[in-house]
Amino acid sequence: MLNSTTPLFALLFAFFVFKSRITKTQAPGVIIGLLGAFGLIVTDNIADIFSFSGYEFFVLAATMMYGYNVNQVKYFLKGLSGFEITVLAYLFVFPVSVVILLCTDLGSSYAHPDFAMNLLYIFVLAFVGSVLAVVFINVLIQRAGALFASSVTYIIPVFAVFWGIADGEVVTGLQATSIGVVLLGVYLVNKNQSQPKTIRQ
Repeated sequence: MLNSTTPLFALLFAFFVFKSRITKTQAPGVIIGLLGAFGLIVTDNIADIFSFSGYEFFVLAATMMYGYNVNQVKYFLKGLSGFEITVLAYLFVFPVSVVILLCTDLGSSYAHPDFAMNLLYIFVLAFVGSVLAVVFINVLIQRAGALFASSVTYIIPVFAVFWGIADGEVVTGLQATSIGVVLLGVYLVNKNQSQPKTIRQ
């Protein structure tokens, strides 16, 4: 649910910081998508939705950075391909990652009988779940816009419901309705982007 605030922050940064043109359907689309994601999360859990531990604000800080990042890619890295942007990002992350790795007990892991297989799983997860995902999202930002690219976070709870169905869970009417609301929000965010009727010039 908190991850679904990314498009909202993307819209706010685009409008107030980057002075971007926002269509008349994008702002409602963000709100509608957020409501749909909210409906998927709070089903049978409404009493707990207002319980806060304080750690939620770390997630909100991350989604705020995501919202700023997609706008940075759109407006300042136009001359680079999605692959080049990804390489640049990981180039800065690599030295920090090496330092963190050296501070772990990786050396003692070599003796584990499943070390090679575990390392392979980590590599696959990192390559598919991180590297390829970042390349695709950067390409999507350049081709479809920062707001639409960030709106993919609305689909996360939708797929969570589908995986729940595969695991034998029952889909409620509220969940089915919320999925439709999410898709409506994504549609409105992407509607008429080629010839936008803007709120702000």
